[in-house]
Amino acid sequence: MAPDSRRGTVGDDRGQTTLDFVIAIGIFLLAVAFVFVFMTNMMGPFTQDASQGMVADRVVDAVVSDLTVAADSPTELDETCTVAYFTRVAAGDCPFDVSASLTDQAGVSPLVDVNVTIGHPVAGGPGLDVLCTDGVSIEPCSGDGQRLQVGPPVPESASTTIATARRSVVIDGRIAVVDVQVWS
Repeated sequence: MAPDSRRGTVGDDRGQTTLDFVIAIGIFLLAVAFVFVFMTNMMGPFTQDASQGMVADRVVDAVVSDLTVAADSPTELDETCTVAYFTRVAAGDCPFDVSASLTDQAGVSPLVDVNVTIGHPVAGGPGLDVLCTDGVSIEPCSGDGQRLQVGPPVPESASTTIATARRSVVIDGRIAVVDVQVWS
């Protein structure tokens, strides 16, 4: 019988080297790690408490409707009522009770923290230049006015989930933003 010319020494018929195996396992582990990181980031928006977003929307709608000039101009805020709302001083025909807490006034649980701010949008960014009042008129903050902000300060901790709702409004002929942030 003639020796088989296709067979050589032991191990010569193997098509995969150790280096091929190591590279394949490395690529596989990188792909698995990428999938875990990517899927975790994709699911992030769905893990937040959806009820906080609904509360923020309800509060911003209530605040804007309480501060509007008239029903036919739902985005124009009454300057007198706006000043009264943020200084918590009673004023004429404003449809809210300044003696009630912000959570009672907004109709939310006292376990929920709510912050309401009015400011001008910052060009090219998500921030606000908070407006101030001298008790009579509304103007950009210059140091001695009261900020148009009510509620506890917004926590800066990364572990707190904060829901935000914003509405564009007109106050004193200029565009402003009513910003409501809710957390618990």
